[in-house]
Amino acid sequence: MKLDHIIQAFAGSYALVNTTRYTLNPNGTETFLSFENKTTGIITYTTRGIISVIMTNPTNRPEHLLWPPAANDSDADWALIGRSIMSYTTRFHIGKEMPATSPGIRQGQILHGPIDVANVPSLVGTTLAREYTMSRRDGDEYLLLQALNPEATSRNDILWRRIA
Repeated sequence: MKLDHIIQAFAGSYALVNTTRYTLNPNGTETFLSFENKTTGIITYTTRGIISVIMTNPTNRPEHLLWPPAANDSDADWALIGRSIMSYTTRFHIGKEMPATSPGIRQGQILHGPIDVANVPSLVGTTLAREYTMSRRDGDEYLLLQALNPEATSRNDILWRRIA
């Protein structure tokens, strides 16, 4: 299902604001696990249905490394880089559009995938489903992506602010 008006609304680049993680309890309640605002990232959606995302937590990255890697760089230092980055690119599709809960709010489901290229090999070929909410606040546009883990025992809320 291709919903051009929603694809047009997504088109642009967004900077990561923060991520929040919850445990989903069997009784239907949620338990707050963590709030993270050190991770940085950019997500870009095109009008042709392509998404590119990169997120990194610079806290534990060795600052002395350069590209391309030098022969005397340690594998341990480069492993820290690998542990701090998540990136992929693929096509995106609108899964479903949900009725707005209030004026100016757009909600639905977006599907990233099947993933073509990723720094984590197990992501290639998978499709990531995200519930989305688009909103405006204080003149800025925000995109909230909610990601359930495969077992539906936890949820990550990933908040982005439009920058272009």
